[in-house]
Amino acid sequence: MGVGALVAVRYPAGRPDLATATPPRPAAAWVGLVAIWLLLAVIFLGCVVWAVLYGAALRGS
Repeated sequence: MGVGALVAVRYPAGRPDLATATPPRPAAAWVGLVAIWLLLAVIFLGCVVWAVLYGAALRGS
């Protein structure tokens, strides 16, 4: 892990002096990345569909 890496910190009940940092799980990071890409793809496709339908409506009038 590099400087400034995000980690989850776990504090045991009643013992904050025993806090441990756990590195992020690669699988969870991959799932998050895929979810963001899917969301962006849906937004992009929605914009394309809107542009096509709007253009068709302008040509039709």
